[in-house]
Amino acid sequence: MPAIAAEAVALKPDVLVTYGTAMTLEARRLTTTIPVVMVGAGDPVGTGVVASLTRPGGNITGIASNSAEIAAKRVQLLQEAVPKLTRVAVLWNTTLQSMALGFQKIETAAPALGVTIESIRVAGPGDFGRAFAAISASRPGGLIALYGPIRGDDLPRIVEFVTRTRPPTVFELGQGVKGGGLMEFGPDFADAARRVGAYVDKIVNGARPGDLPIEEPTKFELVLNLKAARTADRTVE
Repeated sequence: MPAIAAEAVALKPDVLVTYGTAMTLEARRLTTTIPVVMVGAGDPVGTGVVASLTRPGGNITGIASNSAEIAAKRVQLLQEAVPKLTRVAVLWNTTLQSMALGFQKIETAAPALGVTIESIRVAGPGDFGRAFAAISASRPGGLIALYGPIRGDDLPRIVEFVTRTRPPTVFELGQGVKGGGLMEFGPDFADAARRVGAYVDKIVNGARPGDLPIEEPTKFELVLNLKAARTADRTVE
């Protein structure tokens, strides 16, 4: 990722569009002059991408993903789908600050819902064996895969484990339902990507990125896998 970002900055584009928190932070590190329009960056204030959503300052603006708040919502959705849910394991990527913030939101939301959270920390491919063993041993009532950017065969490994062991699982949007997950929930990034064009247009016509308020998602998608629900003998309401 650093090499890709460095190559893009070296081209000296009029505007640089980035996807996700990690790429946006790398662009921020590499340039303070090239306008950057981000899409899908989780909690840009909390992760230090910008100072404020309303007046970001600097050279970065765009569409945030609000991933931390969305992470907490996944607990509620899982509880609504799984009767008498009391314990949820959260598989999360500790290398991403946005994922850490999302996990904190889950921990904060869980007590009010009467749910106990089990943290399953993963920092790289070598951690999955231990993580899967921990989930199998504790047998939680549900699983949230809060992994962020998927590298290599990470996602297939997670999906294979979910398909084989069948814990009711909530994935991030576009990651796990086709492979056997119970549901996916997240912002509609196709809609966000279309909105990025408006930012680029304003910037090439003279607007300063730091003066353009950062938008948050306005459209969300909930995808249910009814086959997985029936297989797990769950009732999705």
